[in-house]
Amino acid sequence: MRILQLLFLFISLFAIVGCDQFHYSPYATSGEKPHLITSELGRLSSIESSVSFPFKVAFISDTHNDYAGFRDVVDYINSHSSEYAFVIHCGDLTTFATEREYMMAKNLLKDLLVPFFVVPGNHDLIANGPTLYKNYFGPKDYTFAFKGVRFVLFSDNNWEDSGAPRLSWLESVTSSAMEGVKILVTHIPPSDLGRFDEATVEKFKDISLNGNVDYIASGHIHSDGEFKDFTTSTRNLDAGLTTHISKFKVLTFDGAAISESTVSF
Repeated sequence: MRILQLLFLFISLFAIVGCDQFHYSPYATSGEKPHLITSELGRLSSIESSVSFPFKVAFISDTHNDYAGFRDVVDYINSHSSEYAFVIHCGDLTTFATEREYMMAKNLLKDLLVPFFVVPGNHDLIANGPTLYKNYFGPKDYTFAFKGVRFVLFSDNNWEDSGAPRLSWLESVTSSAMEGVKILVTHIPPSDLGRFDEATVEKFKDISLNGNVDYIASGHIHSDGEFKDFTTSTRNLDAGLTTHISKFKVLTFDGAAISESTVSF
């Protein structure tokens, strides 16, 4: 009887594997390390000299539960690629932070004809999300300059990302000694008192004021998207729920001023 049971188990396992029905956990990680942020920084550097003023940057967000809509915005930007220097995704590329979702998001982003940059959203950092994000994209906090504009991208997912937001780092890279336009990009609006205590919100405001920050861009709240004041001198760009509202936000830099617009697709 024991031999028959073992034989039955072996046959069953063979049938499952043979029918391609055996799957690893959706939270497994492949160990792939493309570090797309690094490659995109190189890509951006290679085009900087050929980009003239005015140039546009598109801000999208929260595409995690609508990959068809994500494809639509990628296709739209590609059809107008001559208008945009690059794209910034304000987080929530995934819903459950699975390997499959990360791969789908990566493949869509890589189809863009212009460089792209991302910050992690709260959904991107659950389960094995931190490892997957690092493997696919690289650092959660980073900064780069383009045509005299300083872009600072960072994680403020304080519940999912231990130590976030890294305010000392943020303060150091937005120092008032660093001249020029400064754009901060994160996922959760820094004014969100549901996430941050009052002291943290005030610290965000102090950093923005002392660092002469021009804009803070974020997503997370699944809104229609809007521009409004964050401080007396810093504007907030709410990227909105890009795919469901079929709109995204744009900042246009002409070397002397910044203009705001919303694009429908």
